[in-house]
Amino acid sequence: MPSVTGAQESVALGNAYTQSTSSGRNKLANDMNTFLTMLTTQLKNQDPLSPMDSNEFTNQLVQFAQVEQQIAQNEKLDSLVTVGKGSQASMAVQYIGMNIEAESSKMPLQDGAGRFAYGLKADAKSVGIMITDSAGKTVYTTSGLTTAGVHDFKWDGKDADGNQLDDGIYNISVTALDKDGASIDTWTTVFGTVDGVTTQNGETMLVMGKVGVALSDVLSVTPKKEVASTGTATGTDASSTDSDSSDSSSG
Repeated sequence: MPSVTGAQESVALGNAYTQSTSSGRNKLANDMNTFLTMLTTQLKNQDPLSPMDSNEFTNQLVQFAQVEQQIAQNEKLDSLVTVGKGSQASMAVQYIGMNIEAESSKMPLQDGAGRFAYGLKADAKSVGIMITDSAGKTVYTTSGLTTAGVHDFKWDGKDADGNQLDDGIYNISVTALDKDGASIDTWTTVFGTVDGVTTQNGETMLVMGKVGVALSDVLSVTPKKEVASTGTATGTDASSTDSDSSDSSSG
């Protein structure tokens, strides 16, 4: 005849029950019924001269109760998360039509123009900027400013041959080297106009053209006619890239 499993097994099953609250509760109910059936059978057939130790099944009942309580708590947390996600989505809608700056290396080309900023942790001897399309093809390269700090970069959306490229997702790569040829840490942020909101893997995303960014990656928000960077970008930096696009670009 099967024996009643120990309390340790119930603890091990607890995580499995609580991974999904609805299915976990059903499984717990089934296992509880099985346990009670087995316990009743064992009590009926126990040896009067060697009665069962009540501590074992008492502990088992306690463990089942604890698991059930944990499932109930998870159900309440799930409800709170659902409410939170709904609130987050409602807040995200307010970003539509606004310009944002976000941490990303994926730049949206919108209405034939793109903008990003790159940062250098230290002065560099050389800075190389490469833009690739969604297929990984290099469409634009140029050199960038080498002083430490944040530099603004505006791109007219044209390749090395002067062809206007389609709006879409473009990847930014910035490579900075010091005087000894060693790499210098860099980072990039992108700018764009929010024209939609979506959900990806349960997370609310702001959509700029075809680029999606998480709310947690947004650094600044400005009205559509104004664009501000959180870095130390200057008008000189942005204007210098215009000459770069005609003098130092290559496909």
